[in-house]
Amino acid sequence: MPSNLNLDYYYGTEADQYSFYRIPKTLLTAPRYKSVSIEAKVLYGLLLERPQPTMNTPHNLKPHPQNVPLSRPAEYRQS
Repeated sequence: MPSNLNLDYYYGTEADQYSFYRIPKTLLTAPRYKSVSIEAKVLYGLLLERPQPTMNTPHNLKPHPQNVPLSRPAEYRQS
């Protein structure tokens, strides 16, 4: 690292202005994963950041059966 590189530290919530990816430490340190490329490990970290469905979604955001459009074959449609 160059000796003239002067970087500031971030304290407390100052780092919240940046986004970080989470890569499990095991992927980087365990001998079992030594043959896995660093690109694959970073990709795994990216995939961990994908939004996951949650069970605590407010009821009013869930689709209601009456609001879901249904398409029926022509022979079953009422005229």
